Amino acid sequence: MKQRFFIIVFLILFVVVIAVAASANRSGTSSSVTQERPDPKLQFTVQSDTIGNDYILVTNEATGARITITQNMLPFTANFAKGDVLTFKVNPREGYIFNAWLINDGTWESSNPLSLRPSGDFTMKAYFLGLTEAS
Repeated sequence: MKQRFFIIVFLILFVVVIAVAASANRSGTSSSVTQERPDPKLQFTVQSDTIGNDYILVTNEATGARITITQNMLPFTANFAKGDVLTFKVNPREGYIFNAWLINDGTWESSNPLSLRPSGDFTMKAYFLGLTEAS
């Protein structure tokens, strides 16, 4: 009989301990698991100075996504993730040649195509020269 009594007391105590632990978890007094948020998306904007742009091809090397931006789509804004490598390739309209990119109103780049690994939002503007201007 004594043995049954101890088993019953043990079971009651066990249930009470479980109930108290579950109650503490619901009330937030114990540690909780935090869910990490993904990095927020960053933005780039592409512009062009003249009608010298036939199209600009933008490729996200990380995802393989490609977009062809035509003159009537400019200015064009899209999202990317921090750390992505973006490649910009200009295809000038007939009678024009590509001159340079202006990045964030401060950095000039003449590479075409141009690959970047931006760490924040940025704007790129393509500049062209008419063939008569380039002579």
